[in-house]
Amino acid sequence: MVSSPGWRPTATIARVLVWVLVADAVGQVLSIPFDSGAPYVHMQRAFEAALDGHQREADRLISQVNDSGSSMVSFVNSLALVMTVLLVLWAWRSATNARAFGRTGERISPVLGIFGWIVPVACWVLPYLVVQDLWRSSDPESQRGTEWRSLPGAVLVRAWWLCFAGGQVLLTFAIGLAVTGQSDVARTDTLLTAAHAVTAIGAVLTIPVVLEITRRQGALQLAHPAPLAGTAISRRMTTPAMPGDAGWYGDPSGQHEQRYWDGSAWTERVLEHGEHSYAPVRPAAWYPDPTGRFTLRYWTGYAWTEHVTRDDELFIDPVSSVD
Repeated sequence: MVSSPGWRPTATIARVLVWVLVADAVGQVLSIPFDSGAPYVHMQRAFEAALDGHQREADRLISQVNDSGSSMVSFVNSLALVMTVLLVLWAWRSATNARAFGRTGERISPVLGIFGWIVPVACWVLPYLVVQDLWRSSDPESQRGTEWRSLPGAVLVRAWWLCFAGGQVLLTFAIGLAVTGQSDVARTDTLLTAAHAVTAIGAVLTIPVVLEITRRQGALQLAHPAPLAGTAISRRMTTPAMPGDAGWYGDPSGQHEQRYWDGSAWTERVLEHGEHSYAPVRPAAWYPDPTGRFTLRYWTGYAWTEHVTRDDELFIDPVSSVD
């Protein structure tokens, strides 16, 4: 028995992420009056005072910096952290789904993509590559393999990343100029306002990107089901809980790891080591007992039964014991 890395629905995390993105966008706008450039300028002046030997003046300036902290800005920063964690989780699951669909050749692996969101400088480039690949690989016209990479990228993804990363760059630029003495309070305030505004737009643009990729992957799963993630693949006979439960189950014939049940009957679609292929469904008949305990066991066409034979005599052997 092995664990199959496969498809996992992302609709729930996408919905939660949307609400967090809305809250972040609103918070970015509301925090503009509270985020002043003064603390950053005071930090630079405190550093210069300390270097000049005026420790008392440096302590006074540091005290001003500590007292000027805004609870609104702190809350928005915490919200941005939650948003980033959710984005990382959503992107990782979506990238894993793309692999389950057989879309290979992504520029950034799912694991490396996680670090791409949090590593300085890299976080301004790698997430864009991850999301643009997700957009292409989830395209309804995409196929298994690497041909999906030739599909056009989305203008929406480019606009999203221009604002999403642009806000981070502006914020870094504003703080960097202030703490190095290259900008006064007024200019820093202007840059901070621009950073919050662009970040808010980026948060809003993230919403349609996340929802569309999630919708596309859900549609692919309905049209061409991939094995579910975290499910144990076994050669043990398994059957759907209800006749209408379409999905991948352990191949009842024991010939393959999984076979697709369409809601009413077993189909020729099978999985072996995560690869899709086709194998005829066995017709109803007596076949060698897969357990080896008896000579023959009866196969109904979709499941083994408890009816077995040995030396031309009929016996009953529980179906639950068939491996």
